[in-house]
Amino acid sequence: MFTRILDRIDFLRRLIINSFFLIFIIALIIGLFIFPFINNNKADIKGSILSLSTKDISDRSSSYFDSEENLTVYEIANAFEYASYDDDVEIVFLDLSYISISSASAFEVGKSIQLLRKKGKKVIAYGDFLTQSQYLLASYADEVILNPFGMVFLEGFKKYQVYLKDFLDNNNIVVNTFVAGDYKSATEIFSESKMSEQDRQQSKIFLNDLWRNWLKEVSNNRSSLDVDINFFINNFNELDPSLSAAEKAKKYGLVDKILTRIELRKYFYELANKDENNIIKEPKTVSLKSYYDGKKESNFSKDKIIVLNAYGEIIDGSFQDNQISSEFFSKKLNEISKDPSVKGLLLRINSPGGSGFASEVIRQELLNLKNSGVPIVVSISDIAASGGYWISANADEIWATPLSVTGSIGVFALLPTIENALSKFGFNYDGLSTTDFNPSIVANPSENLKSFIQNYVDRAYSDFINLVSEGRNLNIDSVNEISNGKIWTGTQALENGLIDNIGTQSEAIERLKEIIGYEEIDVEYLNFKQSFFDFLGNNLLNFQTLNNFFKSDLNIKNYIFNDFNLLEKEIINLRFDCLNCLIK
Repeated sequence: MFTRILDRIDFLRRLIINSFFLIFIIALIIGLFIFPFINNNKADIKGSILSLSTKDISDRSSSYFDSEENLTVYEIANAFEYASYDDDVEIVFLDLSYISISSASAFEVGKSIQLLRKKGKKVIAYGDFLTQSQYLLASYADEVILNPFGMVFLEGFKKYQVYLKDFLDNNNIVVNTFVAGDYKSATEIFSESKMSEQDRQQSKIFLNDLWRNWLKEVSNNRSSLDVDINFFINNFNELDPSLSAAEKAKKYGLVDKILTRIELRKYFYELANKDENNIIKEPKTVSLKSYYDGKKESNFSKDKIIVLNAYGEIIDGSFQDNQISSEFFSKKLNEISKDPSVKGLLLRINSPGGSGFASEVIRQELLNLKNSGVPIVVSISDIAASGGYWISANADEIWATPLSVTGSIGVFALLPTIENALSKFGFNYDGLSTTDFNPSIVANPSENLKSFIQNYVDRAYSDFINLVSEGRNLNIDSVNEISNGKIWTGTQALENGLIDNIGTQSEAIERLKEIIGYEEIDVEYLNFKQSFFDFLGNNLLNFQTLNNFFKSDLNIKNYIFNDFNLLEKEIINLRFDCLNCLIK
């Protein structure tokens, strides 16, 4: 009898626990798969102020748990386009105080602000402290307002970096560099004590052009500008020393008003509409995110253009946050190629390059997609250099902004060795091999190994030149002239044939529609992120690898000091692979 009672209690206990677990699983499924598709953000904009604020403007890839509050540049441009034709929208407010944005993205968003103004909308930009890129975006507004304790912080474009040669020499560490391209400067941090004349020369060319393009935009936007900006920056301390930084910005026309946030609210009261009783209504603010969610059109069309974002360093392997992972990216491209509803691809690139092998794997998938009849247009955000340009070269067209940079067509590889550093502390490395080919980060490379790596780098560079020549329909001599690791702005790249047009991402999409011959086709922005199950699988794999490492009898000390081969393999896999070669 007592046993049966205990069995029933145990059954009840398990029933309650399993019920809670079942409820938890159902809630998780609802949260993961149902709530994201429910749109409760439709906002009533009439009589309100449309506001872009405290949001990162980015084209980054994201992990599963990243916030969905961020709008991409393309989405912001779309939202402003909707607002430009919306009679209920009268005022658009840009609170730039905490917005992270690059100059190229500011240029693209700025063009959509020009459309707002053209349609009679009043655009007001405000900042507590305006950085150079934030100020570029603000300059497109009707009014720029600055906090009295703030400033407009302008500094131009520059390139500074730490050079490690003397440090490495002092510590008996050798970093062997193998470069193809006279102006390929990425390895100079290891081989030089200061900027080389070649790097100084080519950096000066593209930095000056970037700055010239930036100044041109601001000068065109700010008719009230009453000072040469270079003079303003270089003589800031001497200009009216009795004035605050904000007062100087207002005096010389960089901003229109100086207001605290409290005064700004009062200013919005003055701008607000009156109700039927002639009483000023308190202005309501509607976020651009909620406005866009309420206005964006549902994708009911069968055919579509895919906008695919490629952000970060190009790496081998599976998904990594804010990286272009060859395996994951290629898988997505393969899925796109099998979707008959996809009629075009807009590839949005923001990448300094990375692994040469990974770049080629991705390029092959893009070429396969193109050969299947899907036209591809590339839109360069801030940068598409080296490997970033490698994957772009076969596109039907390449677009960039005047504030984008591209090129850096060249190849380098690194092989660090620590034999001298170890011997200084009594560590000696010795052994034998059946061949003369013995790559190692411990032993200094032989001439045979150096020749092997340099030959591989030279061959990769030759392949790069041929790839650009064929993809861009340029003769080899022309490509050789604009290559050698040289970096170009968007305007320079247009002149030398590396790109086809200067324009925004939205304009590139319109051009893609023309190529397809389908003006009303839907555009689907494919947020390049891992699913929950990808996230779970990758992290379980990483946990298992880490767990196996610590469960083994190979402790940290043995790993570093008693088994150099394992250490070499790990570092070579991470930073150097003779057969893959790094392209930066």
